[in-house]
Amino acid sequence: MYSFVFLFDLIDLDSELLRLFFSQDLLSLIIEVILSSISVISIAIIFYKFRQFRKVESDSKRFMSFFARYDDLFELKKMAKKFRHSPLSTIFLGGCERLNINNSAETDASLNGIEDSERGFKITALEKYLGSVIEDEISNTERYLFFLATTANISPLLGLFGTVWGVMNVFMEIGREGSVNIAVVGPGIAEALITTIFGLIAAIPAAIAFNYYNNKIDRMAVQMNSFANEFLRFIDDKFAREGRKVRL
Repeated sequence: MYSFVFLFDLIDLDSELLRLFFSQDLLSLIIEVILSSISVISIAIIFYKFRQFRKVESDSKRFMSFFARYDDLFELKKMAKKFRHSPLSTIFLGGCERLNINNSAETDASLNGIEDSERGFKITALEKYLGSVIEDEISNTERYLFFLATTANISPLLGLFGTVWGVMNVFMEIGREGSVNIAVVGPGIAEALITTIFGLIAAIPAAIAFNYYNNKIDRMAVQMNSFANEFLRFIDDKFAREGRKVRL
């Protein structure tokens, strides 16, 4: 019995909210349409970035498992091409391109006979190049996050603007009536607050997602820098080993 009463109360509440929504002035409706559009776009971006980060993490994990097992640069290069979503494989492929690694024979030839002074110069040049690759990967991963940040910042302000506009109209109505009547003031205040609700609905998911993905990008940047250093050590060891072979 009580459940049916509660259900009817909800139906009455929904119909009252709909009546309030459609009784708003044109400016409030425009603001709510804008906030709804922003919210839909930000939700789409949230799901897109979620899928992107899942692929990045999956491909990075698989690439690192191969990198730990293989010692041949050319074989690793072929493996890295399979994990195109991983920024680590992009860093590795960029380093291979910088070193002109196209096949196993050319790889050995490019590493043979490197003197210590020349080796240091090549490693330094490679380090700078990998730094630029990392910056490009971070910039690519941050794509569309500015929209989430903008949504989180401006949506509450737009909602507040609509509320202030609605409250101002309520006070103007009070001035025309000449007295405060709760039957007039109550619905007007409720209408004014709807835009604030729309603003918060748009802003809260965007703010949470922006902070979440920013944290992921920070961790990814640390991982990329760590891998770049590991790759540089790997190449330096390669230079040293091939150099010793030639001298022997």
